[in-house]
Amino acid sequence: MIERSGAEHRVVRGMEVFVGDQISTSTASSVQIRMMDGGLIALRPQTQVILDAFSFQNEESDTSITTLSQGGLRTVTGALGRQRPDNVTIQTPVATMGIRGTDMDSYYADQQAVLRVNTGQGKITSALGRLNVSPGQIARVRLGERPRFIAQLPAEFEALDEESTREEQEAGEATTTPSPTASASNDEEDADLERRSTTGLNTEQLDLQQERPRSTSEVIQQLPSKSTRITIQ
Repeated sequence: MIERSGAEHRVVRGMEVFVGDQISTSTASSVQIRMMDGGLIALRPQTQVILDAFSFQNEESDTSITTLSQGGLRTVTGALGRQRPDNVTIQTPVATMGIRGTDMDSYYADQQAVLRVNTGQGKITSALGRLNVSPGQIARVRLGERPRFIAQLPAEFEALDEESTREEQEAGEATTTPSPTASASNDEEDADLERRSTTGLNTEQLDLQQERPRSTSEVIQQLPSKSTRITIQ
């Protein structure tokens, strides 16, 4: 569900997303959003985010700020993140996550924030310190504590990943004859994202940005629960 200016909107593939939108997923629901610079934000089940700021005009002031208030999300770097990594952040109540690479997972619940880096470099910062996080590493911040490395993802966040993976697999099995506008498979999406993250914006995306300057991003995939709705928890 997207909450915008006090009104709720059901998420559908291809709809535009704007700065200030609050996006929520329910149990067994996931959403993937393509940013205008070619980057990706993939919401896990039971997740809530707000798109606080996004500007991509090939200027020093370009910025992307997303607030994660519950759940987990995966981010894949777009052109903005590659050109100005210091201007791309994911904020939580206890820590801020920044990027130095292409692919990472961020989580927040019960006053703890966790960052897992898959490729590239990341950083996690709180009022008490900062850690640089390399591929394969996981770092956590709890309220009132310094960031520190942990050996494995906390069980509650691992469960979000497993639930998201299960929904993706079920959605793939249910789609036997996809239409030309249907979502690509998860593997195809990942391959496409990696290509975009190294080649930058393509012509279609540049045209989209010029024609719809108010829109920051677009829903590219919805994996809903059996009720076919994404609802605010």
